[in-house]
Amino acid sequence: MNKVIDIFGNEITFDCMGCDIANHKLIPPGGYVYDDGFINVSADPEIPIEGFMVLGINKHIKSINELNSMERNKIMDILNKTIEIIKKTSISNEVMLIQEEKAKHFHIWIVPIHKWMEKFQNNVRNIKEIIDYAKQNFTKQKELELLKAIETIKREFNKNVKEIRKAVRCYLVKDDKVVSIKYNAHNKKAEYYDIPGGKIEKNETPKQAAIREMKEETGLTVSNLKYKGNMIIEYPDRIYDFDVFLTNECNGKPQNFSENTSEWIDIPTLLSKEKILSSLMILNNFYIKGLLEDNNFYMYIKVDENENILDVTYNLGKN
Repeated sequence: MNKVIDIFGNEITFDCMGCDIANHKLIPPGGYVYDDGFINVSADPEIPIEGFMVLGINKHIKSINELNSMERNKIMDILNKTIEIIKKTSISNEVMLIQEEKAKHFHIWIVPIHKWMEKFQNNVRNIKEIIDYAKQNFTKQKELELLKAIETIKREFNKNVKEIRKAVRCYLVKDDKVVSIKYNAHNKKAEYYDIPGGKIEKNETPKQAAIREMKEETGLTVSNLKYKGNMIIEYPDRIYDFDVFLTNECNGKPQNFSENTSEWIDIPTLLSKEKILSSLMILNNFYIKGLLEDNNFYMYIKVDENENILDVTYNLGKN
């Protein structure tokens, strides 16, 4: 167990600071500027520099090389957005970026360059001296300025970051058929085919949510679910982050409800329908290996409001 004194003079303990911040066991000063469940951006508990931000992730790794291309691209997007905000809000016109693989948990320091740093030549080689100086000269006024900068950056992020909705999809597949639902007339996606699933309720695991949603939308009781990967579907104004499960075991027969109908349907027949949601793309011959075989996958799909596919990224890995 590690112990440090934070910028407010409080003792904090942790096994891994990066993990504890990602898992909300250790709340950073001023709270989270940005947090989507994979990437988080916040002030550093130990470093009292106005606008100083740390970009962390929820994976306990040392190197960016251990991430897939989609994850690396996402990190670069959020990193770029953080730097843009720091400059746009006049916190600083220039930043230093620091990332060391010797750290236990991958993170990137985003260090705004302030005028008082000139005595240290604004040089990354002098970062220890810069941090020590900031700690030694941290006053109540500096604390207020630091907290104000955090709120400013947080406010700008909230203006620009799309709402992320965490949910599940459950693929019940057997003999080249899958259980699909079709939304009824009063749904905004009326006549569209989809895969059973929905949002994760409070105090519910993703697997429990998949079982419950399958029951609610089809009447089927599924068992022996296997986690298969992550599917991100981005719309113009929102992002769905799906945990994907697969099974071939169920009890009962598909039923119809006020919200939707449900049925067993041949996969090729389903994919030929005029109105299908993008969650069905994983059933395409090019992608289905990640769902049905001994693999897991990461899939990103960008669509417009009419469900037209604009971009797809697909990574296949081993369990």
